[in-house]
Amino acid sequence: MKRTIDPLTDNVEIVEKNQIYHLKKGDLLLFSPNTLHYPSKLDIPEGQTYHRIVFWCSQSCFQKFVDRDIDINYMWDVASRLGSLHIRPDAGASKLLYSLFLRLIDENSHPDLLSHSMITSLLGEIFVRINRIIFHTNFFLQNTPTTELFNLDYSRLCRVK
Repeated sequence: MKRTIDPLTDNVEIVEKNQIYHLKKGDLLLFSPNTLHYPSKLDIPEGQTYHRIVFWCSQSCFQKFVDRDIDINYMWDVASRLGSLHIRPDAGASKLLYSLFLRLIDENSHPDLLSHSMITSLLGEIFVRINRIIFHTNFFLQNTPTTELFNLDYSRLCRVK
């Protein structure tokens, strides 16, 4: 399984291997399956609780998306090279991802007509959005808000086969 952690609470430290990640609300942390991790510091005001979204995707499910478009695997290629990947998207991109995760949770919790198609569509959009954030924010266009990048030409991501 592939894992993504999206904290909903500010000022959380996650320990993964020998690395400490200082997460803020809206951050994403991507790492490989079976990676031991735990919160080491929860700086949570009294009366509030620690919230996070942990997203697990089986290899077989993820592979179906990769089979359609090899570039979907970009985020895991980068995370694999680095061991893990800590991403801090801008507020707009963070809110959009949070909304997509909530829609995915809702659709999965209340199956309805065409739920499988909706879940597949939401997963695809989540994967594309995370890949675009990683591609632009961390490597090429660090000062450009990711919300302005969602409609750019991504042909340079295509790999020659």
